Amino acid sequence: MNVSYFIARRYLFSKKSRNIINLISAISMVVVAGITMAMVIVLSFFNGIDLLVKDLFSTFSADIVIQPVEGRTIEFTENQKNELLQVEGVVQISEIIE
Repeated sequence: MNVSYFIARRYLFSKKSRNIINLISAISMVVVAGITMAMVIVLSFFNGIDLLVKDLFSTFSADIVIQPVEGRTIEFTENQKNELLQVEGVVQISEIIE
């Protein structure tokens, strides 16, 4: 048997004049268990919120984004739009200004 485990068990379950040690040990065990439960609940909540936000806003994120190399705008003509729509797999094009 481990010496530290033996000493801890001896003082934890003693019924002599060391009742204050038992009380302090019980209170500290309850506090540690409560804090651990609270941390598990909070972390589970944040994990669920993260997945919810990703599910809600993933429909607004485009699969492909075209951005200019220089400047702030891109010249996008009707001819270019028609060429992009001819590409296999392209269903829709949205022109968005951010």
